[in-house]
Amino acid sequence: EVPLEKEALVAKARNLMQEYAMCKNGSESRQYMSEFPSTQRADVVKIWVEDALEAGTEPGVLSDLLVAVTSGESPPMSADDFTKGVKSVVEVLGDLEIDYPMTGKRVPKYLAPVFAAGNVEVKSLDALGAA
Repeated sequence: EVPLEKEALVAKARNLMQEYAMCKNGSESRQYMSEFPSTQRADVVKIWVEDALEAGTEPGVLSDLLVAVTSGESPPMSADDFTKGVKSVVEVLGDLEIDYPMTGKRVPKYLAPVFAAGNVEVKSLDALGAA
């Protein structure tokens, strides 16, 4: 499995979020997510959160997409991928808040529905402090 170049990864992640915003097709989104190299799926969480903050996206689109790609028997974005993605977002929260004042209110709304849906256990966040 060959990792995507940074620019290609960002473009592919943005394309998936745009497609989802237009069609709201969870099964299609899961299929498309499975085409990302498994080693880069956590990076997609950070890309999506940063893009959503920059665009002022309301939580519904991103949270629904995250729930879709973490759902199912064999989700294309595993709980571990999602947790690593959350960690990468947490690591840059201070910088994000400087650029996007709504960060503190929006980021939890983007991410919380994945936990509420039962796709990822909240206790998986314990690992965030261990790294």
